Order: sequence, then structure tokens, then C-alpha cells
Amino acid sequence: MDANRLFAQKDGEIERLKREVAMLKDTEASLMLDLDNTGSALEELQEQNAKLISLQKENDEGHIKMMNDRIIATQLQVKIKEEMAHLESQVNNLTRQIAALQCEKESQNEALRLALETIGVKTKENV
Repeated sequence: MDANRLFAQKDGEIERLKREVAMLKDTEASLMLDLDNTGSALEELQEQNAKLISLQKENDEGHIKMMNDRIIATQLQVKIKEEMAHLESQVNNLTRQIAALQCEKESQNEALRLALETIGVKTKENV
């Protein structure tokens, strides 16, 4: 009788161990599925990060190009302002020279007119 009871006890223990093994296999399968899902999610995140890093790099390059263009535009603007100031100075100098030449011309015309009048008067006196 002890053998039958021992046999039944061991048979029950075998059944319990089989259920435990089945439960552990289910747990293992569930953990493997979770691991696969986590791995897939990690790969997707890495791909998204790579895309975001690439996009950020493109944006940074665009901003750098815009800043560079702005610097160049500012430098050109400064050069143009300097050239404009130089040209305005030249225009002012030429305007003053023209005014001086006009005064000189008027003065010479007046001197010529007076000389012609004097010649006209002297010619009449000699006649």
C-alpha cells in the first residue's frame, strides 16, 4: 500500500511539475514575445532618432547657410553705404567746383563786357 501511495504521490508530483513546466513555457513565450516587441520598438525608436538627427542636421545646415547669407548681405550693405558716401562726397566736390567755375565764368564775362565797352568808348573817341 505504501508503494501505491508513493506511486500516486509521485504521479501527482509529476502532474504538478508538468503544469509548472507548461506555465513556465507560457511565461517564457510571453517574455519572448515581450522581448521581440521591445526589440522592434527599440529598432523603430533608433530609426526615428536617426531620421530626427538627420532632419536636425539639415535644419542646422540651413540655419548656418542663412546666417552666412545674412553676414554676406550685411557686408555688401556696408560696402555699398561706404561707396555711396564716397560718391556723395565726390558729387559735393564736383558741385562746388562747378559753382566756382560758374562764378569765375560770370566774372570773366563781366570783365569781357567791361573791356568791350571800354574798347567801344575808346573807338568812338578816336573817331
